[in-house]
Amino acid sequence: MLPFDAGAPERLHDLLSAIAVFAVGGERLLREQRGDLPGAVALLEHLGMRR
Repeated sequence: MLPFDAGAPERLHDLLSAIAVFAVGGERLLREQRGDLPGAVALLEHLGMRR
């Protein structure tokens, strides 16, 4: 059996929230929200948009 990461659901929520912001407002809105949205930084890094 694989170990369960108790923090995984929260990280998934953060990332899905960032994806929703990106879908609505693109990179500009995602950058604006990165201070309030923990998943925004990870998504920007993954997409190669970190500045």
